[in-house]
Amino acid sequence: HEEAADQAGERKVELRDQVLLASAAADAGVSVTQEASKDKRTIFVVDEFNGQVVGGDRRLGHGGTSKSVNAIVIHVNMCEHKLAADITTARLENAIFSKTVNSFHDIIDTCSRNTISVTGKVVGPIDLCQEDWDPWSLYQGVEEYMQTNHKADFDAHECKMMVFPANVLGAIGIGTMGGGITWYRDSYVQHPVLFLHEVGHNWKLAHAATAFESKEYADLSGAMGYCCEVRCYNFIHNWQLGFAEVKSELTLDSILSDADANGWVEVEVPAQGVHRESGIKILTGPDESDAYMVLSYRYTGADSFDRYLAGNWNHGDTIQFHHWDGDMTTSMELTHLLSSIKVGQSSLVLDTDRDRTRVDRDLKAQFVRAEGTSAIVRLCRKQPGESLASATA
Repeated sequence: HEEAADQAGERKVELRDQVLLASAAADAGVSVTQEASKDKRTIFVVDEFNGQVVGGDRRLGHGGTSKSVNAIVIHVNMCEHKLAADITTARLENAIFSKTVNSFHDIIDTCSRNTISVTGKVVGPIDLCQEDWDPWSLYQGVEEYMQTNHKADFDAHECKMMVFPANVLGAIGIGTMGGGITWYRDSYVQHPVLFLHEVGHNWKLAHAATAFESKEYADLSGAMGYCCEVRCYNFIHNWQLGFAEVKSELTLDSILSDADANGWVEVEVPAQGVHRESGIKILTGPDESDAYMVLSYRYTGADSFDRYLAGNWNHGDTIQFHHWDGDMTTSMELTHLLSSIKVGQSSLVLDTDRDRTRVDRDLKAQFVRAEGTSAIVRLCRKQPGESLASATA
């Protein structure tokens, strides 16, 4: 059914890519609602659906990520703006589909515990010239060309990956939340984590943030943070994709009731890069539907997919606490890195996301030692009046 005008206006704000919408609104000097209202397309809502959505099997729930990224890669010259001379079919095939070290295929194979492959075809360069260069207009131009000239190839590949000259695309990479459409600047195709990030959006992963709204990409330990150092996904994103499982659950009450004479509970945390069952879920509210924290270990040994973090002082070989407001594999909520702690260190873990700090839910953590591919961690409730400075060793 068609939505009423006021409801449709609100939904357009929700459906639009928030980064693109905010950027367009800022350029126009208007609010995001005003910018979204420029979109005059009607909104229809399906009350009941008994068919099949093309590409819907990409995320069937926990562990249901498609076993391959089946992509067509189209590189595009736009009017007088030409792709860089080194953006050839051979280079894109090598960067995306080959099994050479640090290709997209190589990285996603490693990060998925050897469960995801990358297959497909490169087409181009194709020559287009159109007035509108917003991402959807660019896609529509490419789609029209491909349906006319390469229909069989275009229809046979679920993922549509487009590479444009750097000055044509307003961001280094863009991906739809769900579906299978991504856009890339030609000057960044050498960075496999950019493909991991944008395809992650196709898999309905939100960004890897730290505590506050202005830090939406600032968790540099995960592929859904800023480009461009190579690294895999954080534990929550791995769980969403079916690459990891929760090993055990704690509650704030159990940390108190099971504590030793000094108030500590000792927990073994297997390395997420080695052990599928690895995360420790800490419920911080009264029931399962409330937000929670997750404790994980980012071990960088050669047998770990987190080896890409080796040499990264901030995140390699650390225990990490993340806050998350989601509760399903398809929840499109930001993950919030709260703390990364090195062996021998202790710190307060402030339960904070982009909205608020939950001072009644803070913990103190000690990374006591590493044992093989596991971390031994002590947890206790924050003491009244204890500060971050006083808790950090």
